[in-house]
Amino acid sequence: MLTKKLLFLFFGMSLIAGIDSAESKVSQAAVTAKPLEDLSIYFLTPYITKSVLNYYGEKSGSQWWKAKIINVKNLEQGGYYHFLVTVQVETFQGAHNPPYAKDVMTFHIKNDRITLIRYQHYKEKSSPSPRSQSRH
Repeated sequence: MLTKKLLFLFFGMSLIAGIDSAESKVSQAAVTAKPLEDLSIYFLTPYITKSVLNYYGEKSGSQWWKAKIINVKNLEQGGYYHFLVTVQVETFQGAHNPPYAKDVMTFHIKNDRITLIRYQHYKEKSSPSPRSQSRH
């Protein structure tokens, strides 16, 4: 009976030590900026898409890619979800055809509500014409 109790106690202590060890490894893992940026863009994708379509028009065929977070501002410290997030995308029409433009959107995020507060469109980048391309 005593051996069963000792065995049970030993098993319980090793289990607790194993959990504690696993938790410390998780808490020590560094979270890099790129996965967090990708995750942020993933959650903002419907809002980015809606904003681009509202700017260019539903029938324009405009799409976006090359998104990156250029600024995050925490408006309320202390565990509240209240942010301004600025995202830059490159827009295109059709199968990645010009005109290409850089568009910058700022979203206000408070708890579960995300709203676009600013949309900035920067002039389209001109695509090189066949005659202006250098040939070697």
